[in-house]
Amino acid sequence: MKAVEFLIHQTESQIDKLFAAARAIPADKLDWEASSESRSVRCQLQEVATAVEQFWSMYADRKLVWSPEMTAKWLEDRKSLVELDDLEASTRAQFAKLTEFAQALNDDDLHAIIESPMPTPWTMADILTYPLWNMAYHEGQINFIGNLLKAEAANV
Repeated sequence: MKAVEFLIHQTESQIDKLFAAARAIPADKLDWEASSESRSVRCQLQEVATAVEQFWSMYADRKLVWSPEMTAKWLEDRKSLVELDDLEASTRAQFAKLTEFAQALNDDDLHAIIESPMPTPWTMADILTYPLWNMAYHEGQINFIGNLLKAEAANV
């Protein structure tokens, strides 16, 4: 198995884990936030379900294009995805697009530097891992929300 194939396999598995964690949260708690500075399960899934498309320029153009206006529009646009099934379908469709793109890359492409305002340089290989580590992070956050909800329910 080549590195890109392994990454695709791991990311597909991570999508399963992420949505299993989300489905373990009661439906009436998907918008629950532990504090005014935290994010709900739905909000986190909306990010994951739209991030590949939002950052597609990193892949296709090897350049991260970003502005505060783009952030505001993205935050507003992604609110249209509400249902878990729709969030999962969008996540899978966007990852399928990225999979097709990744499979067409050669080894030299993986070392290409992505133009970005970030302080450290990213390669194509680095950004191909973005959906995997982002979903793993959010799976942990969602599981933590589940634990907080269990603790809250036990104290009632």
